[in-house]
Amino acid sequence: MKVPSVFLSGDQAICSEAQSLIAGLRTVVASTGSGNAAFCNNPLDILMKITETMRLAVQGRSGVALLGNPEKFVTEITYLYHADAYHASFYPGVESLDAKTNRFTADGIFELMRTLKFVI
Repeated sequence: MKVPSVFLSGDQAICSEAQSLIAGLRTVVASTGSGNAAFCNNPLDILMKITETMRLAVQGRSGVALLGNPEKFVTEITYLYHADAYHASFYPGVESLDAKTNRFTADGIFELMRTLKFVI
């Protein structure tokens, strides 16, 4: 089933990336990353902006494109430590590419999320 994505709130990078992929998507930037730091906006201000932007997004949803999921998700993860990659390689369907990199293919979003939960 295709469900339109009309709203996203998160950091500046994810909001910009999502808007480049989904025409008409409304976003609220809650934080901005800088190196290893994050600069967070006032939570009360963000809550008010989210409430108003979501209201507008739902009202204007007819102009938002529907995006489908791909048939398969191929994911590669490169770990900082080889021991982490080794341990994660035992999860069903995960293959080791080298000492620090694993790959797996998921047939759907649920399988992708479940695998990520156990290998990260």
